[in-house]
Amino acid sequence: LDLRNKDGSLMAFVSTALPTHIRASLEVNLLAALGNADLLGDMDTRLPGGRPFQAMHLSWYNRHCTSGLNAPTDVQPWLLEKEGMRTNHGQVIPYISQDLQQHRLVYGTISKVYRELFEWVRQLMENYLQEEFEMLMEVASVLPGNALPPVVPFISLVININVRTKAHRDSGDRHLCLVIPIGHFEGGALCLLENGLVLELRNGDIAIFRSSEVTHFNLDYRGGRASLVF
Repeated sequence: LDLRNKDGSLMAFVSTALPTHIRASLEVNLLAALGNADLLGDMDTRLPGGRPFQAMHLSWYNRHCTSGLNAPTDVQPWLLEKEGMRTNHGQVIPYISQDLQQHRLVYGTISKVYRELFEWVRQLMENYLQEEFEMLMEVASVLPGNALPPVVPFISLVININVRTKAHRDSGDRHLCLVIPIGHFEGGALCLLENGLVLELRNGDIAIFRSSEVTHFNLDYRGGRASLVF
């Protein structure tokens, strides 16, 4: 399902076509990679006293980097300094998140167990959302050290456990995000407020939308629910 705004830009894209053999192993692979078989315990988020959800940000960040606007083109970036101000050269190029630094083993395991999933998603975007794919690749293709994230064309992977989010926008995203719910649950629909959409996503369904521009949140759910967010 490919929904477009009046100007032709992407409103939302939903796919339920993930192959059955990939879909069936999503939950067990996630629990194995995180080393906790009981992580997705059944819960009802409508009941009082619910626990806060856990999140792991395995990401490359570019949000705080020096823009370089009006910088001289004949000076190596590491040598640039602004008169009268301290220059944080650690923000001259994209950098990895603290979670990624601390959980490299988990990141490596996730990359292996979900290799087929990530490749299927990449081909899905390249085939059906070519313009958006190329826009995201502008950053993914020039990361330091020729790094190539497993979720390319995205550079960020967030793992949410037992998640029901409040209404928010992700201002740090570059236009789009991709969401894959995982688990055994009822409810938990993804709501896109300004678009008036309520997406009843099940385990392994895929939704892509403009997360930096559209207010979004999840409805209550029962069961065990996680999500991968690119």
